[in-house]
Amino acid sequence: MSYYCCVELQGPEEQLLATLSKLTSKEAGPTFAAAVCVSGRRQGSVVVYRAGRYPLQPLGPVTFLWRPRTQGPGQEDEGSQGSTHRQLWIWAHPAMKPVRGTNVQNQSVVEVLSNHLTIH
Repeated sequence: MSYYCCVELQGPEEQLLATLSKLTSKEAGPTFAAAVCVSGRRQGSVVVYRAGRYPLQPLGPVTFLWRPRTQGPGQEDEGSQGSTHRQLWIWAHPAMKPVRGTNVQNQSVVEVLSNHLTIH
């Protein structure tokens, strides 16, 4: 897996999940929001689609890993629903099928993730 490209996303968990939900569908199986994965305990894998285009425009498979939640001083337990800052790593093959479209023509999925899904 050393030749795979890794994209790191950081930001409020709700915002990351809302943005990433546009690239997946629960109909296709577990998503970035799968409880066992979002906890950071397990790596996950999904097929990503062009934003809002499931099932018509699959881009390809990716694997991902959430940084485990940490409990800082004065924070509630892991199950709290507050807005928490999270880190997510997504690995995709660098030669993954290029994206064709107005704003992202000829960019790889890795470039799209790093350029268009950066959340501060």
